[in-house]
Amino acid sequence: MTSGNTWQRHDVLGRVLVILRGQRNPRDPDLRDGYPFLSSYQLAIILDDSHPEIRQELGLPVAGSAPGQQNRGSLAQYLAGQLSSLLANRHRDERINHIERAFLSGHHCKMSFKNNEEVFESTSYPLSMFRYWPQR
Repeated sequence: MTSGNTWQRHDVLGRVLVILRGQRNPRDPDLRDGYPFLSSYQLAIILDDSHPEIRQELGLPVAGSAPGQQNRGSLAQYLAGQLSSLLANRHRDERINHIERAFLSGHHCKMSFKNNEEVFESTSYPLSMFRYWPQR
């Protein structure tokens, strides 16, 4: 299967929107500052917890790279790439207008993301982050 078919067949954008819309900041229950951002790692972990069939169909690890497949990427990279592509071409799916993207610099920063017993380290590259944005 191609990743484009997987994206459409599983309505991955719709599933990502549900995940992002479900995020809340307990210190800002009225969302005055907007919805919290999730990194592509966090998105991948949450999506895989609820819909493992997507990652399995793509044949990708959640983060990092599978042994012998260093150039194939991961579910986290796949999500960041697909969302970034849609954000650059908003006319392809208007639902993307409800997602805001930002980057966290990797300068003096190292983050770990835990998925069950597996721990993923962020790279030194800027970290893609996404949040739900209802006002667009």
